[in-house]
Amino acid sequence: MTATDWDDGNNGRIEYSIPGSMAVTFHVDQRGVVSAQDSVDRERYDNFRFPVLAVDRGVPRRTGSTLVVVSVADVDDEKPRFISDSDDARYHFNVTENEPAETKVGYVSAEDRDGLTENNAFIYAFDGGSSSTNEFNVDPHTGAIITRRPLDREVTISDLILYRPTGLFVTKHMTLANRLDCLLSC
Repeated sequence: MTATDWDDGNNGRIEYSIPGSMAVTFHVDQRGVVSAQDSVDRERYDNFRFPVLAVDRGVPRRTGSTLVVVSVADVDDEKPRFISDSDDARYHFNVTENEPAETKVGYVSAEDRDGLTENNAFIYAFDGGSSSTNEFNVDPHTGAIITRRPLDREVTISDLILYRPTGLFVTKHMTLANRLDCLLSC
């Protein structure tokens, strides 16, 4: 930004400053360039509004001001995470042994704090090397887990993961207990 003062000498020399607490987050140099003192997190603040003062060196000193609005762009910096309501941070599902294929086991849920849709898109999937893919399907969009065939209580489920189009982010381990309780560790 640029401020002008038509006076001569010190009366026309301008010093820029940011008053108050915003001076901790933002800085203005004597050329009028405003910059962040540290990184800003879009998930905490989507914009900042603060005044910048232009003060001459005359006697008496004269002050002009302008309002600066900084809009923070969202980047894909947050990992998706599983959400669980249980006290032990696990998902608990019960499935009776020998139920037919396509039996609904339950739903898992995840969230991503990135603001824009393109930055918080992910899909649910079992790890490709997991034996779980023989026993269960997970809907990539809803998190619904269903059986692929009748279950035997000795089966062990391994990894359920969240994928982003750009790669793997979050892994959760599942085991199938004696009562066929599916536990999704968080």
